[in-house]
Amino acid sequence: MPGEAEPEIRIRTTLDSKHASEWGGNSIEQLRYNRMKRRQFRGGDMDGWKKAVVAGSIGAATILFLKRRHAAGVLATGVGLALLASEYPEKFEKVRRSLPDYFDRGMQVMEMAARAGKRITEAAGQTAYNAWEEIGG
Repeated sequence: MPGEAEPEIRIRTTLDSKHASEWGGNSIEQLRYNRMKRRQFRGGDMDGWKKAVVAGSIGAATILFLKRRHAAGVLATGVGLALLASEYPEKFEKVRRSLPDYFDRGMQVMEMAARAGKRITEAAGQTAYNAWEEIGG
């Protein structure tokens, strides 16, 4: 209608602290924190092509292992791990230092399993008469 004031249209692309309460109560600091938190979850500052290569190599390795092509699966996994190691060398150094402990623990578990298996086979090999005599019957 003529003479009537047109409504004010505001388009916001960023939030400033003065208008934060109008747009949901988030301050710029909160939005930056959320954005940084999201970035850490998705891989930090790793380039997009590196993420794609890592994801592709893991996917290819999975398919190759399922198809029983173990050598090719190990190779595809190695490509992804090499790229991750180049991006995060300090974390891989920490893992490399702790590997001997993991191997020691694994060997202890395997030794316990072997002893248990030996006892089971010995017990299964006894005749009922020998077991009865051992008990004292």
